[in-house]
Amino acid sequence: MSIKFTEITEDELINYTELILKLDIDIYQTPQWLIINKESPCDQINCILIEFDNNIAFIPLIKRHIKNTPFFDLMTPYGYGGIAFSQNADQHFKENILCLLMDYLQQTDYVSIFLRLHPFLNQDLKTSPALMPNGVTLNVPLALGHDTLFSRYRSGHRYDIRKNLKQEDIEVSIDNDFAHLDDFIDLYHQTMQRLNATRFYFFDKTYFYTMHALLGDKLKLVVVKKANKVIGAALFLLQSNIIQYHLSCNSQDGRKYQPAKLIIDHMIQWGIAHNYKFLHLGGGLGGRKDGLYKFKKGFAAEELDFHTARLVINQNVYELLCQQQGYDKQMIEDKLNFFPLYRNSLMA
Repeated sequence: MSIKFTEITEDELINYTELILKLDIDIYQTPQWLIINKESPCDQINCILIEFDNNIAFIPLIKRHIKNTPFFDLMTPYGYGGIAFSQNADQHFKENILCLLMDYLQQTDYVSIFLRLHPFLNQDLKTSPALMPNGVTLNVPLALGHDTLFSRYRSGHRYDIRKNLKQEDIEVSIDNDFAHLDDFIDLYHQTMQRLNATRFYFFDKTYFYTMHALLGDKLKLVVVKKANKVIGAALFLLQSNIIQYHLSCNSQDGRKYQPAKLIIDHMIQWGIAHNYKFLHLGGGLGGRKDGLYKFKKGFAAEELDFHTARLVINQNVYELLCQQQGYDKQMIEDKLNFFPLYRNSLMA
């Protein structure tokens, strides 16, 4: 049987939704997530479906035009989109999927492709020589139960959670009606300003409203109130048996009450009660074992290897585009930093 490749645009996604939902997926492979996370109006959804025998691979992708050229590149949308496989896909098919993808893309007008692999669903691929390690992410194994997990929290986490939950005017809850979505957005922007975050993380109101509209009950907003005022909040994403810790924030005055610790502990309990297996917290900034990593690790979290695939499809065009941006041969060959390099100009 021959291998079949299908490129799926945004208009065609609806015709493939039923098939996609039967695969081994997380929220990041759903059509709704793709629509939410187009980074600019010029971006196009252009997923790739690969079928061979009874094996299926679905690769959620954003197609971007390379300015002043007839060429394009592909990238995973925000999050851990990676590759979704059919439930019983052959190991050989999984291990060779990147080679199959590259062979197909050689016949197209794409210059490069950047994939963020899923820390759970793509562990079978990590032996591929095309992958690059990007540190670790952290997962809380909910099957252990809250009592066991809580006993394994970092002692400072346990102390802060107990101390602040004893205060009568502190309340932690899931806002099922999203009545506090605007409060979350305001606090989120304040938090990003305090952290001097890059422009990429300043999602506008439309982003959050669209997420709420498209994800429905796959999105949870957890809020912490003190004296009925929101001092911290976080968004979580739900799909299959996985909860993803998406975005969080707190107020300047509320930080001393450790709302993020209260929120994560609350969601661990909620996830266990609703039969989820994993709460994925993500990793440190850029995959580093920094303060953010240590904070997340303190919830009895286990490490998962995180990899990316940085594939040059058209080497000649890639090198030319990089040279036009001021890069020399050594810089071009180093794919460990920014990729694709031609989108990070030295000439600015």
